[in-house]
Amino acid sequence: MPQPPGLSGVRNPSLQTGGDLRLWGGHIFNITNVLEAFLPLIPGDNAPSEGFSPWPDATVMAAYVLDVKTGPDKSFPMTIWESATSTAADGSFSLEDLPVGLDSLASPPDTELNVALSVNAVVAASPKGRPVTGVPLYRSALIDLASARTRGVGHLAFSR
Repeated sequence: MPQPPGLSGVRNPSLQTGGDLRLWGGHIFNITNVLEAFLPLIPGDNAPSEGFSPWPDATVMAAYVLDVKTGPDKSFPMTIWESATSTAADGSFSLEDLPVGLDSLASPPDTELNVALSVNAVVAASPKGRPVTGVPLYRSALIDLASARTRGVGHLAFSR
């Protein structure tokens, strides 16, 4: 069932490994009470415990971009892999990382391998009473993939 429009959150995407398969995981939430959701964040590392609900059936996508430097302040970015999934009833998701063999594409000295995470969702009905699908809620900037794997992404992103 579609969630009402409002604020949405991508909480703590992290990377787990298992054999040759690596997975991004996290939760997508719809903010139901802005004060309850944001007030615990002000003092520091306190996570909110109320003021939000899971957002099922959102689409979470990772786009892997190889950035080849072609000169000073010039580059040629290429998307080399995409992975997508839908969130479960509790808002959780598990998303495949870049296949292990493709990491080697970033070995030449003037290349970087980055990832961008995005979330699209089904939101409240259109003026004709139908659900609107594919509404963009969030898209990260390009994140260095090696850093994201080492430290985690840890986004807490909100959109109206």
